[in-house]
Amino acid sequence: MGEFGASQPVARLEDHKLLCGKGRFVDDETLPGLAHAHVLRSPHAHARIDGIDATIAMKAHGVLAVLTGEDYQADGLGSIPHIGPPVKQRDGSPLFIPPFPALTPDYARFVGDAVAVVIAESRDMAKDAAECIEIDYHPLPAVTASRRAVAEDAAALWRDAPGNECFVHRIGDEQATETAFANATHIIRRKFVISRVLGNAMEVRGCIGNYDNRDERYHLRAPVQHPYVVR
Repeated sequence: MGEFGASQPVARLEDHKLLCGKGRFVDDETLPGLAHAHVLRSPHAHARIDGIDATIAMKAHGVLAVLTGEDYQADGLGSIPHIGPPVKQRDGSPLFIPPFPALTPDYARFVGDAVAVVIAESRDMAKDAAECIEIDYHPLPAVTASRRAVAEDAAALWRDAPGNECFVHRIGDEQATETAFANATHIIRRKFVISRVLGNAMEVRGCIGNYDNRDERYHLRAPVQHPYVVR
């Protein structure tokens, strides 16, 4: 099958440099005139954003720009692409894909939702200026348990997804399963709570972008899993 054939292990090549402290990450890069961005995130799991006052932050030392969800909308940048399986809702319609802007303009829908970004000459300048931004939050009901989120009286997170249901994935033979239970001598019932799983990379989602005048191209250095989607 050759050196890298099917079912053959592929040797890891990066371990030695990482174990020796020689890995290169986004934060190791330096460029002339490099600016730093600090994202201000929501402390609320669910809240309406009634106003953002960044007047003081924009006047802070070293600040180059302060951007909000309204600025993002005005630029028409659209939603971050969704990558997922071709599943459907109960009625056969396509799954509900909520809009996912880089900065939310109206509602915070989870703790850590990006509300504003400060760009400054240094990281500390950006962080200090972000503390000067005043945000008028109107907290709304939130649900953290998945089972509780689909209850009839649960607060809806998205207006276009009543019941907080994105999709329903069905597999197997439903009739055969019901018949098997109906004819079973013993039935054991158990409730399993499966925790949410998320892979965390060694390097967080930082990135550095710059324009190269020599070849007239933009360069983005970022730890992403889908480079062509990002492009």
